[in-house]
Amino acid sequence: MKTLGVVSALALVLAATASAALPQRLSKMQWAAYTKAHTAFTTQTPKSVAKFRSCSSASTGSRDARAMQRCMGTTADKELTVTNNLFTVLKRFERKTAGKCASSLANYEKGLYFWRSVITGLNRAIHSNVANIATMEAGAQQARGVYPQVTKAAFAFRTACKPK
Repeated sequence: MKTLGVVSALALVLAATASAALPQRLSKMQWAAYTKAHTAFTTQTPKSVAKFRSCSSASTGSRDARAMQRCMGTTADKELTVTNNLFTVLKRFERKTAGKCASSLANYEKGLYFWRSVITGLNRAIHSNVANIATMEAGAQQARGVYPQVTKAAFAFRTACKPK
């Protein structure tokens, strides 16, 4: 029993020492990689959200799922690509920083995970052979609701992690 306590205490000390040795911010090279992926994301995503909104508005009251599929086109595909790229870049930073940067990264990844899930569902609905307009409208509405959370998390990440 005593040995387990000593081992646990030692593990806590080692973990605290290891995280204390980690930088509080990203390096300039890491930040450049993030900026590239984030720029692609912030260029595409507002267009995607606008398209989701306009297609939903245009189809209100309609039962023509194929018309909504045509309206959405490849928007969700493009959005999924930039989202996955950004998510991949962020994953590379896990356990590379400490403090506020590490916690803001975790929150950012969580928000982006939910965003990616919504876009994946919407993309599947758009490309379904048995298209359902209600499913596409619900996915588009979810996307419009989740996106502000992602932008808020991105701002916190920038504040905490951008090199000085």
